[in-house]
Amino acid sequence: MTMKALERCGETVLARKLSLQLLRWMKQCYDEVTPHTIWECYSPTEPRPSTNKEGTFCRPEFCGWSALGPISLMLENVVGIRIQSAAERRIFWELPENCFRRGIRKLRLGNDLVTLIADGGVIETESARGFTLEIPAGTFDCPAGKCRIDRRSWSRTASAAGAE
Repeated sequence: MTMKALERCGETVLARKLSLQLLRWMKQCYDEVTPHTIWECYSPTEPRPSTNKEGTFCRPEFCGWSALGPISLMLENVVGIRIQSAAERRIFWELPENCFRRGIRKLRLGNDLVTLIADGGVIETESARGFTLEIPAGTFDCPAGKCRIDRRSWSRTASAAGAE
């Protein structure tokens, strides 16, 4: 909820920074605390599970809704991908101009699986039905099959599914 509140206030850089910190803490907790698992709740001040009134860890081996947090934070705040509308087949990708290789394979968009990979100034997409991709630099129609968008020259090449 904190990350979403920060985003609504325009603090996307801080939301990304805090998301990375939380994910690092969850990974550190996973590595250092037995059992090695995603916990139901975490300490707000250090990378370890939260404790109950008796001082023991809360509910080991029950991650419940806690498993959704790292998936959502990684996808939305770290990678920057948000599905705007599955019905309209629109994806927004908050992609910095000069980014390291990032993306996702098999992102569910309705009944389709979409691949989005950015590496430097090139974005490669693949889908069975096509979709619209919005990035800060512009909006692109990505047809079914593979699509390559070169952001430096604002050109796009596409091929039919399986042609490459």
